[in-house]
Parts: sequence; C-alpha cells; structure tokens
Amino acid sequence: MVHRRGFFEKLGAAVWMADPAGAQANQARDLVRAGAIGRIVFCRASNPQWLRFAYAVCAEDALVTELNRADSGSDAAAVFIGTNATLVVDRKGCRLLP
Repeated sequence: MVHRRGFFEKLGAAVWMADPAGAQANQARDLVRAGAIGRIVFCRASNPQWLRFAYAVCAEDALVTELNRADSGSDAAAVFIGTNATLVVDRKGCRLLP
C-alpha cells in the first residue's frame, strides 16, 4: 500500500517526466530574454523532452544543441551556455552560473 504522501511525490515525478516545463520554463525564458546569459552559443539536453524544452525557451536560430542521454532521474536537465554565463535548468529549478 502506498501512503498518500508517496503517491503524490510519485505523481509529481511522473507529471514532470511528461512535461519538464512549468515554472522553470517561464523563469528560464525570462532570464534568456533579459540577456542574463548573453547570446546562447550552445545547449546540452539530457533527453528529448529537455531538447523540446530548450527550443521552447530559446528562439535563437543559431542554437547548437547536443543530446546527452542521461537517466530521467536527478541529472536530467538542459544547460544553456551563453557568452556571459551558463544557465542550468532541471526539475529543481534554474541556476545561473557566472
């Protein structure tokens, strides 16, 4: 028998796996459009869902992407490397690295 808390944690993870977007997408899009990382020169995505996420966040035609297969666990992410900083987006949120 699954406890209620465990059920909702698993449900949240399943929803995230289906669509890695939500608040992270809005926050990442705002950071990119505000120029917080400069011009994006490269992006790495850990799976096809994160690759779609990367294209949704960044409208730059020159976005170079690499699909770096990872488990859909804690290391699933999209990494945007810009001319001024790096933006890492995963299911925990957005991290801006100088």
